[in-house]
Amino acid sequence: MAHARDVLADRRLFVLTDAAWTEFLAALDRPVSHKPRLEKLFAARSIFDTEG
Repeated sequence: MAHARDVLADRRLFVLTDAAWTEFLAALDRPVSHKPRLEKLFAARSIFDTEG
């Protein structure tokens, strides 16, 4: 999957085989894993935040 992220990062149109489509849908349906670093990042105040 890491290689797929690198290859697909700049593409806008994706053509998949039936098997690849099924695998893609399965990846989307997997439960979200806890990402402590992202949680910390989004909890911090943004430099673009104009309130407060």
